[in-house]
Amino acid sequence: MTVMVTIHADPVPLAVDEHGVIRVGGTRVPFERIMGYYFQGESAEELAADFPTVGLANVHAAIAYYLHNREDMDAYLTAAREEEERVIAEAERDPRQQAFRRMLDERLAAREPFVPR
Repeated sequence: MTVMVTIHADPVPLAVDEHGVIRVGGTRVPFERIMGYYFQGESAEELAADFPTVGLANVHAAIAYYLHNREDMDAYLTAAREEEERVIAEAERDPRQQAFRRMLDERLAAREPFVPR
């Protein structure tokens, strides 16, 4: 029995938003989040469970795109990591952020410890 199959290329499920962030599968999930967990050893199936709006096929496609375009995507991931670190450092220097952090720490310290029954 011969079955005729038409092979076609699906579009890559990645899009760059107005801030230059690559999003996966028409969602707000950033490519760097998916790849970060992938680099930590999560399987595509685990990633799809962690990000159900993305879906397994789109997780596989994002990983495949990375593997086919490693040099460019490593440069993007490095730039994204540097930007994240810059934003965090900037926020930590903000006196309002520091005051908010102290308030949260004080509230946490004042809480009764959780004791399971």
